[in-house]
Amino acid sequence: MSLVCLLLSIALLAIVVRSLVSFVPGAATSSFGVLLERVTEPVLRPVRKVVRPIQVGAASLDLAPLIVGIAIIVVRGALC
Repeated sequence: MSLVCLLLSIALLAIVVRSLVSFVPGAATSSFGVLLERVTEPVLRPVRKVVRPIQVGAASLDLAPLIVGIAIIVVRGALC
């Protein structure tokens, strides 16, 4: 069970860091940003198909990281 808890914590950290990296110009295209995208996108993509990004003026707000993050917290809370 400890390994599952560790993996869930790492997944949550990766999603949070990816969200923060998206605000830094050029960071998403760096090797670290590309690595984060490759790790987190398989989890975020299915959620984006169901919950589309919300248009806020000229920008769009992607809720997939928030939804997946909350789901990980709930699962981690139930298991760990």
